[in-house]
Amino acid sequence: MKIYSKKNIDISNSDVIIREATPQDGEHVYQIHIKSIEYFCSDYYTPEAISAWISSKNPDTYKNLPHEVILIVAEKNEMIFGFAFLNLKSKSIDSLYLLPHFEGKGYGRAILFHLEEIARNLEIHELNLSSTLNAVEFYRHMGYEGTTKSVFKLKSGIDLECIKMSKIISSLS
Repeated sequence: MKIYSKKNIDISNSDVIIREATPQDGEHVYQIHIKSIEYFCSDYYTPEAISAWISSKNPDTYKNLPHEVILIVAEKNEMIFGFAFLNLKSKSIDSLYLLPHFEGKGYGRAILFHLEEIARNLEIHELNLSSTLNAVEFYRHMGYEGTTKSVFKLKSGIDLECIKMSKIISSLS
């Protein structure tokens, strides 16, 4: 189900492409996920939680996604540096991650806006997410609201504390 096309986005005079992921992107997405968790989340979660979280990831996961999940990637100079999942069934953003040192340049915002555009095109009125503790301020800055704590239980039994957030992205007609 292709509902959008390759899109060039100009961010701070840099050429970034946000596009639908292919199965060949799976290993890159996996590596970004691991590096991002290690870099951005280590001040918010215990070493045991980070280790369990990372060990729960598998490169094949990103290659064989259910049809209700859209995976997009962001690339610059043919290097993938970010990704995000939009879950159509739950109307939620399930992940948005960047490689370390790509933060603070507008790339996360561009990926998020692209997901919101896809959701609006699919007539989704409101998006939900469970933010990791390190990303709460980013999502608040992007207009997401919420303070309710939730828990993401890893297969290992370790709990990751998150914050439930949501945003109205389009008006009902």
